[in-house]
Amino acid sequence: MQKQVWLSIALAVGLLGGAATSLALAPLSGLHLAAGVAFGFTAALAVILWTLHRGFARLVALPLSSKARTHLPALIYMLDEAAPYFAYGLAYMVLIFLPHVYGWFGALPVGQSRADAVSNIEVGLTLSLPPLILAYGVSEHALRQFWRSALAAQARVSAGDVSSFGVGLSALARRQHWSYLIVLTALTLLAYGTVAAALANGWTGRWLQIAAPAAFLPIFALSLLAYWLLGLGLYSCMFAVTLGCPQAAFRAVIWAGLVMVLAGTILGALNYVLSVAAFVLAAFVFAVLAWRSANQVLHRADYSFAAVLS
Repeated sequence: MQKQVWLSIALAVGLLGGAATSLALAPLSGLHLAAGVAFGFTAALAVILWTLHRGFARLVALPLSSKARTHLPALIYMLDEAAPYFAYGLAYMVLIFLPHVYGWFGALPVGQSRADAVSNIEVGLTLSLPPLILAYGVSEHALRQFWRSALAAQARVSAGDVSSFGVGLSALARRQHWSYLIVLTALTLLAYGTVAAALANGWTGRWLQIAAPAAFLPIFALSLLAYWLLGLGLYSCMFAVTLGCPQAAFRAVIWAGLVMVLAGTILGALNYVLSVAAFVLAAFVFAVLAWRSANQVLHRADYSFAAVLS
């Protein structure tokens, strides 16, 4: 629908609505956090569904002359085409779920309960997600600019100099990468500063109970670093996926997952906090491999571009 900004609006509505619901119900019920989460998810989904309804309504209202007749290929062909993209998405979801598992079952320091450890892991990994989610708008804008430039470059580059096509797109992707990196870094630092200040001044007590604050802040800092690295990898994978090479992105996620399993098993057995350090290692591997894969895809972009358009 080309209305990606509504995803950010839905996230903001869900977060603000959920927080407001939790605060309003806190004096009345001990289940205020659960009620806030339920309302937040419902509100975010409602905004997304409303946006889709409006978009489809506009398409239906178009004159018949402006509607192209579309004939879908056979179902088995579409499933075969979708399988690599589904595998990449599934592997990515497993990768970000594994740190939770190793944190839940990791070794506990003396004097800390399992409930406090699970709470620290879940709150730390959850509060560190907004910078990655909010930076999505920059990557979406970069992708639209990439395709506009690709179409313009296709018209300029001669058939005898196809190598310059990939070189130009690689240079464009690097320039856009800096914009994304600056926004993601600024949001990450802002998130850390906000949470650290809230902990230092006791502001979290009104809306969030932090168990063992001394152990929580390292978990939160490591989680932010992990998602910062993950964001860089996702940005690189975006170019591989949009050019019809999800296998390259899938390989990067698989290797990162293997690192997470190995490092999480070893470090989690020492201390549950170190399971998040294992996540940082896995995210670093993902970022490096995704960057290399994206560069390879972009340098042979003349083939990938032709394949996607065909």
